[in-house]
Amino acid sequence: MDLGIAGKWALVCGASKGLGYGCALSLAREGVNLVINARTPGPLAEAAQRIGDESGVTVVAVACDITTPSGRDEALSACPQVDILVTNAGGPPPGDFRTFTRDDWIRALDANMLTPIELIKATVDPMIERRFGRIVNVTSGAVKAPLDVLGLSNGARSGLTGFVAGLARTTVAHNVTINNLLPGFHATDRVRSIIDAQAKAQGISYEEALRKRIVAIPAGRIGDPYEFGQACAYLCSAQAGWITGQNLLIDGGATGGPEVMQYVDVEVGPPGPGEAQVRHHAIGLNFIDVYFRTGLYPQPLPGGIGLEGAGVVTAVGEGVTHVRPGDRVAYSDLPPGSYAELRNLPARSLVRLPRSIDFETAAAMMLKGMTVQYLFRRTYRLRKGQTILFHAAAGGVGLIAMQWARALGVTVIGTVGSEEKAALARRFGCDHTILYKHENIVERVREITGGAMVPVVYDSVGKDTFQASIDCLQPFGLMVSFGNASGPVPPIALTALKGSLYITRPTLMAHTANRATLEEMAADLNADRVHRSAGVECETGVGMPLDPL
Repeated sequence: MDLGIAGKWALVCGASKGLGYGCALSLAREGVNLVINARTPGPLAEAAQRIGDESGVTVVAVACDITTPSGRDEALSACPQVDILVTNAGGPPPGDFRTFTRDDWIRALDANMLTPIELIKATVDPMIERRFGRIVNVTSGAVKAPLDVLGLSNGARSGLTGFVAGLARTTVAHNVTINNLLPGFHATDRVRSIIDAQAKAQGISYEEALRKRIVAIPAGRIGDPYEFGQACAYLCSAQAGWITGQNLLIDGGATGGPEVMQYVDVEVGPPGPGEAQVRHHAIGLNFIDVYFRTGLYPQPLPGGIGLEGAGVVTAVGEGVTHVRPGDRVAYSDLPPGSYAELRNLPARSLVRLPRSIDFETAAAMMLKGMTVQYLFRRTYRLRKGQTILFHAAAGGVGLIAMQWARALGVTVIGTVGSEEKAALARRFGCDHTILYKHENIVERVREITGGAMVPVVYDSVGKDTFQASIDCLQPFGLMVSFGNASGPVPPIALTALKGSLYITRPTLMAHTANRATLEEMAADLNADRVHRSAGVECETGVGMPLDPL
């Protein structure tokens, strides 16, 4: 296919290697003359030589800092006319946003937002006069699915995306298009540094972090910079004049933001051996679903999400005896896939529902209620008269925990994010609330307990509250880290567990893997003394149809 751009001139930034090089090479193969830019003269000159030798086009190398006015002037002056502009300044370093200084933010904005805008400002009007122009900004897949370690990039690139969304619709009538390419994980130095940072944050090897990332990519591999460049070349083609203001995600179908989810019809066959088929009457939505959708918890793709549901058994597979068609059941277990009208799943996960519990309550209660059961009954068995610290006290798990602790005669100190959530937590049984955004958690716990601190902390927030949780424990206390809403807890030294402390990272699935244990936990959760005598309520929140249309 002839892209109709032979003889045009392109300015391609960050083109000595990686995605920028892939874009420059792809344009050169279409006959486009190039001015390529990067900071380091040696690798840039070598890249220009390779591209020129292969394609036969004119390639001018300009080694400069494109984020500075003088650097932009030098690169623009080297280009007879800019018909095609590819901005690609490279991303700022990953890290914890708490460590970023104001200067770090300014540098990120200069490189990833203001520099592309300045280059567009310098080139867009001449493009409009010539009635041809193609502008492609290489940004990041994190624009749609932000990664916690890419705070600088998330902020700066999102600003550029918003700017382009408005401008692109004013230039397209003049055959000048502006689009953003959002790369997923390609084989570049940048991606290697991100995977390395994630590996360190999760306390695993680089190889394991890479494997987990690949598992979340349906293509089954990391992307090639040249195939990325081919997408860029098409957006720059004569045929792409009707494509503008778009954010094209090139990620091999990987997990990401909510927009990656699709509502589709699939054929559900008969259940296999050990399986049951359930028609859902209600499903539960939980924060863990976000972990699967973003790829933090990898799973084979394409696939469903959702771990919690309630409905009626419609069929059973070979060997299934504890449930039968017509039974009212509920579950909260792997594999994901409850966001569906009908599904097959391992029958061992199903528990029969008492008639006193409706489907909506069961779907809202199973995962959260069973979580509280293993936290309070199995991980650390609470006793009357104790005082505990429970983070996110007004969340779904938290509200059930508040009521259950009250029934056990346990005093709860709960952290919350607002006055409204504090009032909600207190209504459900929380004795003391801490506004963690405005109050010092450790000092407030010390004040409430008279300096005694607490024997156990239940923490589903993760890295933002981890150290405070540790500091709130009595000697020989237990830190229960059962979630990471704010991000994974970074690696810690054992010497941080001062005072002979204990730490555990339990999961519901580890407890419910044994059928007898699952039935015992479900019976405890469904017991009359919990729902009637203790007065435990389950907030079902807002009910919505599964079909988003």
